[in-house]
Amino acid sequence: MRKSSIFSATIFVLVIISTLSATAETITIDGNFDDWKAIPTLIKDPDDIGENNGDIKEIKAFSTADTIYFMMSVYGTAAPKDAQRYYYHILIDADNNKKTGFDNSVYEGNPTGVKSSIGVDFYAQIGRKNGADDGITVNFLTAGSDDEVAKDFKWAFGGDSIEMAIPYKMLIALQNIGDIFKVNQTVMIAAYQEGNANDWEVDWTESAAHIVGVPSAVMPADKLSATWAMIKQTE
Repeated sequence: MRKSSIFSATIFVLVIISTLSATAETITIDGNFDDWKAIPTLIKDPDDIGENNGDIKEIKAFSTADTIYFMMSVYGTAAPKDAQRYYYHILIDADNNKKTGFDNSVYEGNPTGVKSSIGVDFYAQIGRKNGADDGITVNFLTAGSDDEVAKDFKWAFGGDSIEMAIPYKMLIALQNIGDIFKVNQTVMIAAYQEGNANDWEVDWTESAAHIVGVPSAVMPADKLSATWAMIKQTE
């Protein structure tokens, strides 16, 4: 019975992984988020700032051999056509090394309150001002620098969410930290949003691990997630 259960679980997980892979191959950056439904949430964040729009709610991530994708949902509207300014940042610790890059436990001399900091090697920014784009950039962070290395990556918004696709070839400046974005490598993801509302109140999320090119499987009815590695450990 135990072997049968393991076999059934293994088949289930492989089917889920296959479904996620097929879904990701058809993700289109168009502001329609139906193609993200099968991708599990990587980071959840509470409604914890005063601004009615732009407070980060959740983040999803998916990666292939040449591109990393993100979907960010917020409380309220993601890109409202108002006079406020919104700057969304996806933070990536590409080498999974806290000693390189920017320590997100402190920002502009103030503690951010994150429980587990990462060494942010670069961030992708989507800036909005008066309902228009205000800086769609990728910035490299190291030794106190904040250098723009790419701009105008593909992104779209709709309702409470935004999505983006960043080809690894945009990140040439990161090559000096070693071999990165290889399938099966672990990268750490976090985010923050800063806007001019409430005296530039900043919303920080905790971090989570993403394995390049390897989707996570999601069990039904809000059960714990499972991956092929976890199933192998039960054998």
